[in-house]
Amino acid sequence: MNYLSDTLPPERIIGKIIEKNTAQLYLDVEVTDITLVLLDSIDINIGDSIRIYFDEIVRFDFVVENLNPKELDDKRRIVFLNYQINQNVLYYFRDNIPKDHKIVLKNDNDLRLVD
Repeated sequence: MNYLSDTLPPERIIGKIIEKNTAQLYLDVEVTDITLVLLDSIDINIGDSIRIYFDEIVRFDFVVENLNPKELDDKRRIVFLNYQINQNVLYYFRDNIPKDHKIVLKNDNDLRLVD
């Protein structure tokens, strides 16, 4: 399933950040809402905790950048620092489907803050 960058995919998870690990670049998020339209085989429910990893992001604003490893790590950390405990986030399922209550972000735009 491929979506244009300005088209929101129908599968999404909304949750509240309950833990932030700056050393290992992950967030633990408690699921508060989940919408599944095209997928029905995901075993995530409201109240579950999912871990979202930032250490493999390679696309920023839908563009793969040719950065050296240090620059790439710095850019990942800058994205990660935008998120704080108790904030609400929205994760869009594009091609990266959660597995075993874990999400490894590949694109920084797949996760957004929610007011």
